[in-house]
Amino acid sequence: RSRALTVGVIGFGRFGQFIGEKFTKYGNVIGTSRSDYTKIANDMGAKYIPLTDLESFVMEDDLDVIVVAVSIVSFEDTIKDLVPHLEKRIREKG
Repeated sequence: RSRALTVGVIGFGRFGQFIGEKFTKYGNVIGTSRSDYTKIANDMGAKYIPLTDLESFVMEDDLDVIVVAVSIVSFEDTIKDLVPHLEKRIREKG
């Protein structure tokens, strides 16, 4: 691998932040969530993209892995919202 792994975390609440903080030690992290966690992400060395711009999150050039760290109540809707953007990424970037 010629570059550090980039991990996207959907759901940047307490658990997502915990995951993000751990991964920033080994690679790059991009977080997204309904609430604005820009400052928290910046403080831990991560990038933050609001969930309202899910397409930009998914289309990040270096995104290697997506971790879904949302509540079970939000899980189904989150995946349904995610799928069209993943399909676009696959079509455009392979």
